[in-house]
Amino acid sequence: MALSCLVAFVIPFKLFLFSYVVLGPLHYLTEINWLRERDYFTQNKNDHWLLLLLTVIFFAGYIMGSLTFEHSVLYDAGLQDHAVLTTGGMVSHLSILVAFLCALVMVLFPSSQARILGVILASAIAFAFSRLPAYAYFIAFLPTLVHVVLFTGIFILNGALKSHSTSGLLSFLVFVVCVFSFFIIPYHDPGYRITSEVWNNYVSTGIHFINVDLVSLINPAIGIDIFLSELGLSVQRMVAFAYTYHYLNWFSKTSLIKWHNTGKRQIMFIVILWAMSVALHLYSFAVGVLVLLFLSTLHVVFEFPLNHKSIIELPKLFRSNRLFFK
Repeated sequence: MALSCLVAFVIPFKLFLFSYVVLGPLHYLTEINWLRERDYFTQNKNDHWLLLLLTVIFFAGYIMGSLTFEHSVLYDAGLQDHAVLTTGGMVSHLSILVAFLCALVMVLFPSSQARILGVILASAIAFAFSRLPAYAYFIAFLPTLVHVVLFTGIFILNGALKSHSTSGLLSFLVFVVCVFSFFIIPYHDPGYRITSEVWNNYVSTGIHFINVDLVSLINPAIGIDIFLSELGLSVQRMVAFAYTYHYLNWFSKTSLIKWHNTGKRQIMFIVILWAMSVALHLYSFAVGVLVLLFLSTLHVVFEFPLNHKSIIELPKLFRSNRLFFK
């Protein structure tokens, strides 16, 4: 964690690209395999088919050109000047929120009747809130920063409380300090530059809109440099750290994932797909990002039930750890 934080301070752009290209695909593949073996933490083994369908709908809307690399989610949602959300864009945005709400239904309700009503209600809520500014920000950050920052922090805290681990709580506190350190420590090199290749990789794929959306939330001033300004660099350092540690934290959970119990064929299949994805990124970064978009979104959506389950467990875990905190 500390190493990821330090490297993010020094080379934030290159660290993010390395983590996103090399560590990311391996994380998606191994986590989806792990979730599949646990029935995706839902109460029905077929629930994941609905989550898969909603991911396909999201990706279809993306491919239709509604959520292109030219606009951020906030731009498309009308939070920036003369922006109009297209029909395909609306479908893409709604599918993510519907998946998030449906995952909660899958965790809470075992009966088929309750699930059907829950899915209908989730769709109605998603549509009703689809034009609110808060909704646009939520959709912008749910598959990105909420996933790698908020949910990672919740998993660390959840694990510490379950095991009554002082070192686990310390790890959670260090994680929080690392996230905010990029905005507190006044580290800014006016001579810092990024190469044209790095710049093109960000802009040509739309990855830079993670920065655009967060900068616009922190400081909506028009014309701020999202890359090389003090705020822009702080945001990029935090993003680089969050993604890098999110991936490394997953790979370090050997007792949870139980790599030694994974079949050889599964491991070989995962390794081959991972090698192909890295090669594709090296051939064309833009093509690699587009092709892997479905897999990255799918792993986020498949994790929604576990996210809800972990959040629901927290109050009970805090109550059971009263003496621990004393």
